Amino acid sequence: MSYMEELVTRLKRLGLSNYEIKAYLTLLRCGTLTSTELVKRSGIPQPRIYDIMRRLEEKGLVLVAEGYPKRYRAEDPRI
Repeated sequence: MSYMEELVTRLKRLGLSNYEIKAYLTLLRCGTLTSTELVKRSGIPQPRIYDIMRRLEEKGLVLVAEGYPKRYRAEDPRI
């Protein structure tokens, strides 16, 4: 099993939705992104992105840099 497959399995065990997993993995791969950049790179529908990012932030998996626009960064999965 590859590292990414193992990570997806662990994230599913933590109760993350498919969109949450997609957003988190996109941030791991691409670094810090705005919501617009995240939508384009992940394929997540724009109307869903803010709710998904709020949930990931609440779970401690994403850090948010306030400002306009907000920028999102994935927390290291080993933490």
